[in-house]
Amino acid sequence: MLRVLQAAVVLMGGLLLMMTGMVGQARYDTGPLFPVMVQSGVDPAHYLWLEAVTGKRIGVIPHDTYIDEWYPRKQGIFYGGVDQAGRGGVYLWSSVGHQSTFLTHAGGFSVSPDGQWLVATWGRTSVGRGGLGSRLKIMRTDGSQVFFPTQTVEDELGIERNPILSMSPDGEWALFSVYTDPSNTDLYRVRRDGTGLQNLTIHIQGNSEKIVWLTGSNQWVIAVGARLYWVDHPGGTVRPVIPDGEGRQEIIGWLPDARILIVEFGRDYRTYRGVRPDGTIVWELPRAFCSPLSADYEWAFWCQLENQEHVLVRAADGSMRPFKSPFIYLNGILPRHWSPDGQYLLFQVYQGDYGQNELWRFDAKNTEFQLVWATEWILTSEWFPDSSKILAHDLMVGFWCMNADGSEHHRITGKELGTHNIIGWGPTIDRPMNGNALAGIGVLLCSIGMGMTYGAYSRMKKQPHPLAPYPVNGE
Repeated sequence: MLRVLQAAVVLMGGLLLMMTGMVGQARYDTGPLFPVMVQSGVDPAHYLWLEAVTGKRIGVIPHDTYIDEWYPRKQGIFYGGVDQAGRGGVYLWSSVGHQSTFLTHAGGFSVSPDGQWLVATWGRTSVGRGGLGSRLKIMRTDGSQVFFPTQTVEDELGIERNPILSMSPDGEWALFSVYTDPSNTDLYRVRRDGTGLQNLTIHIQGNSEKIVWLTGSNQWVIAVGARLYWVDHPGGTVRPVIPDGEGRQEIIGWLPDARILIVEFGRDYRTYRGVRPDGTIVWELPRAFCSPLSADYEWAFWCQLENQEHVLVRAADGSMRPFKSPFIYLNGILPRHWSPDGQYLLFQVYQGDYGQNELWRFDAKNTEFQLVWATEWILTSEWFPDSSKILAHDLMVGFWCMNADGSEHHRITGKELGTHNIIGWGPTIDRPMNGNALAGIGVLLCSIGMGMTYGAYSRMKKQPHPLAPYPVNGE
């Protein structure tokens, strides 16, 4: 009898696990975990980590802060926050189940491409050139090494509290800006040990706005005012990216394999150009309107030319492929997001004064359009990191999750978060146990339980009944 009870327990446990796995799979609680940070206008936590498929809360930012920087790296998410007292800091969020780690106080900061080094402004607030200046702090992100390379010259430099900053990939050099007066900028570099301090420019007109390290090259690109400049490393030469360009110049993207920088410039009409670090112009599209760049796919632009023709443009060489579009004007569909695999462009269309917001998907491989979703008000939409799903926010309802083609759409949050937006994605995490695994274990336990039940029943049939008479003379 004891063996029968044991077999029944195993059998029931297997059935329970199998049903849990099947229900979990039906509830979208399978596959990788996709953490996404959202900003809430109602929740006291202010910033929340949600699991993007189910909407389950998996973490909060444990301090009342405002996030103003965001650097995804293989170690996790480096982010900068400013608390209510105005104190800035740098934090690292590594994975689900871990609290954010405080790294250092900072006014502004930047993280090297490999996530090993961090440069930040630290200390006093600058009051202008020749006054009290902030101090540069360079450190390994694990805290093992800390340097203050401008400690002896910070008063003379007058480094602002929040300049533009960048680290070379090897962590050897820091690049930083200094405002010489309200309308001019100097660009400096210095080794982390404090040697090699050099002013690379003398009074570039305009305020510095952005520094971008070009992966796979030896250049930075810096945006100062309305102009773009190459900054060679380690030589330190500074050259204009578009010497002949008029109007505001913008960085669209960098193709590391083709070694081409895509830029946009112009006044009334915009021109797109692919240019190499040596100044060679590879291609140019004058008077065009283009989608954002998809650097991970062969056909990287959807462009509308001056004659209203719609074309796909190969960013590596500028070749074009015409196609038919149901939308007359490309500049009427916003915002536009390429999937991480580069094949699909997601965009929104507003239909009429009292119409719906429509979410469309454009397949750059087959030049096909598909209506993904329509609702009253789409505030924003984002691709999942693996391009498998879409996260969309309906202002009146909450967040919705759906497959890339719009199927299986389901709501994951309601109005309880208030007006909120997507800050960014955390590192994708493989679940230690998902619905399929639970169902498989359940089936295995059911099989074992059935085997134990059959074995126990067979033994009971062979044993004599306890009230039966003992056999006499072998009978």
